[in-house]
Amino acid sequence: MAMQDPYIVSSTNLFIDSKDDNNPVSEGDNVTINLGNLAINAGDGETLKLSMTQFSMYNSFFKVNENNNRIDLAWTSSTIAATNIGVVIPHGDYQTQWQIYNAFAEAIRVALAANAPPLAVTCVVQPAAVFTNPAGTPFPAPLPAVLTGSETGPLLGQLTNNFFNLVITPPALETVTECRVICFEEVSDSYSLLGGNKFPIGGNAASLIPPAAGTNLYGFGDASLLTTIAAGAGGTVTLQNVYPARQSTEAHIYVRTNLLSNNITQSNLQAKGQSGQSSSSAMASDVLAKIPIDSEFTNFESNYEEGEWFLTLTQKHIDSLKVYLTDSRGRPLGRNVQNQGLKTAAGLINPATGLLYTVPPCSSRQQTSFGNLYFNAVIRIDVVHAFNPKMLQTQPVRRTVPSSLVGVLEKLDFGKSSFDDN
Repeated sequence: MAMQDPYIVSSTNLFIDSKDDNNPVSEGDNVTINLGNLAINAGDGETLKLSMTQFSMYNSFFKVNENNNRIDLAWTSSTIAATNIGVVIPHGDYQTQWQIYNAFAEAIRVALAANAPPLAVTCVVQPAAVFTNPAGTPFPAPLPAVLTGSETGPLLGQLTNNFFNLVITPPALETVTECRVICFEEVSDSYSLLGGNKFPIGGNAASLIPPAAGTNLYGFGDASLLTTIAAGAGGTVTLQNVYPARQSTEAHIYVRTNLLSNNITQSNLQAKGQSGQSSSSAMASDVLAKIPIDSEFTNFESNYEEGEWFLTLTQKHIDSLKVYLTDSRGRPLGRNVQNQGLKTAAGLINPATGLLYTVPPCSSRQQTSFGNLYFNAVIRIDVVHAFNPKMLQTQPVRRTVPSSLVGVLEKLDFGKSSFDDN
């Protein structure tokens, strides 16, 4: 085939608004578009190219959600025999890291109180350190001993490096012998939110068991956070993050399609919420674009004619396509893979159950169907002439008897061949 500089044969803009899509298989963040008689085809020597030229949506999902708010607490004390307690930080958009720390502290208190048998403890968050001026004194004023999460203004300028101390105080006669925070990577990204080490596991439910105390499977010890336990009855437990903590764990929305392309990605970006994927291996990608998340909304406008984000398809025909949104690990926005059927990335929680409301009196489980989780986008579809195909040009078998004499006319010119017999 003869190679030449590619050029665009034709272009089509596909405008998408998932808000009012009545397709029964579509949702606000997962839309299927049937082109019908507007199907787009590429001929010989041509390819199809999709480019994201515009994308916008309101951030109708929580920064702290099902994909980063779950923690396991390995606890042993006088009242509670060795057990693994689930801790869940309430969903929400927290304004500061310290608000998240206090929510984490309250979640631990609630989890221990709800255990059988229950244990009543107090939990407070203390500053781990403060910025100091050249004279060695805190700047501009000392921090209080306990942070409530409501501190604003100049005080926030003193919060150093986003490190915290979470102090758990048991009853006076209670002796705590084990308190380990375990952040399983496959369960959630809480390790990234809290600034701890992750425990990678391989998809086996039986592996969701905290490692034995004192083990060092991965080189960082037996817990995700640094733990200090004061000996004796009434001794406090202090948890400290080992890395700077965050307010969120996702920086981009990933726009994906179901079309086959020649894009390549690291396999961990296609993991669909599963850990244990080797980031050194590559595979075919379904990612069309990754859009930075802003504070109130997410928006992208292409600055180049050909678009920063594109897919060159390996198929020559498009009669339908699916466009859907995920986080960096292929999970639905604001909810894990197991709960994507709830269709809600941020919904009202029933305080009586701790779960989303169901009908009656109302439902907060239908955000992608009837709520405000949807997006707008413009996708440009180009038919690109990539090369000049060299077609097969072989002369037919020469016959000794004219076709007109055997009753079969191979050519309209009275059976005469169009090839030169000389």
